[in-house]
Amino acid sequence: MMRVFGTPVNSALRLRLRVFVQRPSAVPWRAPSKRFRSTVVGRGPVHNHLWDHIQILDNRVAQSAKELGDLKVDVQRLAGELKADMGELKGDMGELKGDMHKSIRELTISMEKGFGAINSRFRELELGVAGTRWRVHLLFGGVAGVAGVVGWLGANAEALWGLMAG
Repeated sequence: MMRVFGTPVNSALRLRLRVFVQRPSAVPWRAPSKRFRSTVVGRGPVHNHLWDHIQILDNRVAQSAKELGDLKVDVQRLAGELKADMGELKGDMGELKGDMHKSIRELTISMEKGFGAINSRFRELELGVAGTRWRVHLLFGGVAGVAGVVGWLGANAEALWGLMAG
């Protein structure tokens, strides 16, 4: 039994496929009729035509393999460039991150200073208000105290004049 590309072929199909096979079968077979005697493997026009197609396909496969190899080299080169660019971007992002942290620290410090100044001003105002309250309290308490003293002095004026005269 004849095999074409590893597949067994029966004798009826073998006569038709003889043209496709490059070497004759090792199995002896009946000679075809006189009409087909010129169609020996490698000699007929059909074989030449098919062989041309095989060569065209082989050339296309070789060209595709070459293009694929070139594409692989280009992809590797671009991957290396992309990796280098990503490294640069990562470095730039690190610098930006450091700058951002520094800016945030500076902003935090300035805000703390600003809030500290605001808090101290509020304390001054609170102390001022408390001092004003104390002063007002002393003032009104003093007025009451002075009125009390004046009233006491008025009540005891004769005795005081007597002490002063005497």
